[in-house]
Amino acid sequence: EEEEEEEEDHEPPSRMVAGATVYVRDPHYSWIPATIETEEDDKKRVKVSVRLPGNWKEQTVEATGRGAKNMKMERLVKLTDYGNDELPLQNLEKDGVTAMGKNDMADLTNLHEAAILYNLKARHAESLPYTRVGDILVAVNPFRWIDGLYAREKQEFYAENLIWSTVAAPKGRRSSVKTNNPLATAATEKKALGYDYEKLGINPHVYETSSLAYLGLAMERSDQTILVTGESGAGKTETIKIVMNHLATVEKSRPQWPKSDREKEIGGGSDTTVNRVLQATPIFEAFGNAKTLRNDNSSRFGKFTQLQFDIESIAEAREAGRAVPSCHLAGSKCITYLLEKSRVVSMSEGERTFHIFYQMLGMSDDEKRDIWEEGLMGAGTSDFSYLSKTSSDAIDGLASPENWPETREALSVFGIHGDKFMNVMRSLCVILQLGNITFDVETIDGEERAMLSARDELDKLSSLMGVSAAEIEAALTKRIMSTRGEEFTIFVNDSGARDGRDALAKEIYARIFDLLVAACNESTEPKGAPTNQYGTISLLDIFGFESFKVNKFEQLCINYCNERLQQKYVLDNFEAIKSEYEDE
Repeated sequence: EEEEEEEEDHEPPSRMVAGATVYVRDPHYSWIPATIETEEDDKKRVKVSVRLPGNWKEQTVEATGRGAKNMKMERLVKLTDYGNDELPLQNLEKDGVTAMGKNDMADLTNLHEAAILYNLKARHAESLPYTRVGDILVAVNPFRWIDGLYAREKQEFYAENLIWSTVAAPKGRRSSVKTNNPLATAATEKKALGYDYEKLGINPHVYETSSLAYLGLAMERSDQTILVTGESGAGKTETIKIVMNHLATVEKSRPQWPKSDREKEIGGGSDTTVNRVLQATPIFEAFGNAKTLRNDNSSRFGKFTQLQFDIESIAEAREAGRAVPSCHLAGSKCITYLLEKSRVVSMSEGERTFHIFYQMLGMSDDEKRDIWEEGLMGAGTSDFSYLSKTSSDAIDGLASPENWPETREALSVFGIHGDKFMNVMRSLCVILQLGNITFDVETIDGEERAMLSARDELDKLSSLMGVSAAEIEAALTKRIMSTRGEEFTIFVNDSGARDGRDALAKEIYARIFDLLVAACNESTEPKGAPTNQYGTISLLDIFGFESFKVNKFEQLCINYCNERLQQKYVLDNFEAIKSEYEDE
């Protein structure tokens, strides 16, 4: 009878040894590089020496908090304060130098928060805003335009290498994908090409994402979606604009352009469609964006844009001698949600409401006279309560008067002109004037009732709306309740009246915004064929994570949505790696 010997469990040797290069937490810089000087003691502590890189001062914003200038270079660190009782290790090259600036962070041996941050920091210092993590692209906002980064030549480079040259594999490239369909081979292989990109000279770029989305649509006839998420001010809105511009015009980078037989058949009409899709941007920015503490042009609504493409069949492409079927932009559809209506009536200190209100004050006198002479002529932000809470008359950026002509032209393109234009602008004026309506309290039979105190402001509002002052006053200070066939008049107090006034202003703005979205969709959606006959590339642009002094329901929805999206990113990455291992 054989006896089974139980294997003894052996703990792996500790990596926290003298000389190990690690990162330690720092109250001012989050993480700083260090070297372990002593072995772990009986209290699970190690002594470390901070080792700042030689370019620290050039590449680091100096902290200003208490004690920041007197950094402790020798520290006693408790390992129990870190995950797995270990300090995160630095990534070293063969020569012992810390690995920095990797194109793909999946190549980092030790992948943790500190390594990710220092890798991104090194690339940021070299004006390289894009970095890969497998199939996910990480973008760090450089807060400046980098010369040539979005040039036409750059767009054509990524389209040529990732779309048009798909059938002929790059020299020296080996693929584990086996299929008899060369079109499917190209589309599938590109998604697993990360390790070959550097050999091909293809650095991480947002055009890589848009090119692969176009390729998947054309070759596999599979609808694509690009999710853009991140904290407020990270550059999500600009990224969406860059991607949309590339997707809308990528067909023009085809080597045969403009000799394509298919383009001749549609008579060059795609140019009008492309321009129409891109011209909606000024409207969404004026009516949906605002200045926040972290971003001068923050999107205050979520936007799901669906670009609809007329895809050529594989048979037609082969007959015409095209390796990649053509995908012509036929139109687009936009779905918006979570518009931050509360910004119309209240903002945090140092922030502003939507750009359109400030642009409106910068209109020409003739325009003001046509829209609302009594209230707009000579008026500034201080003349309207909703604008004077946090803003000054010195308005810059997209809210400046210089941007109004572009907004008006875009409105006209989408059919907002004539009487419709006047109705939209006067509705905005109604919102501003509602903010000037104030209330006092009167006590009748022991009950506090709201009464309007600024009669002249009420008269202005009455004239603007074409509704009698008595009707407006009754609507703002009374509520009609119906029960069992009877109606009762309830008088509200001053607080309830203000809430009702603000609710009306927010609802008017929401309806204006919905009207504009509908106008844009009506103008850009393809005509003549059902929507489900088109292939789509969808782009999701959502708010970033937010935390204000006063957080409202919008912030709860925004942050919950971001948490779920962040979870999706993580799970998708794990699934991609799992699938890769299974294939191998």
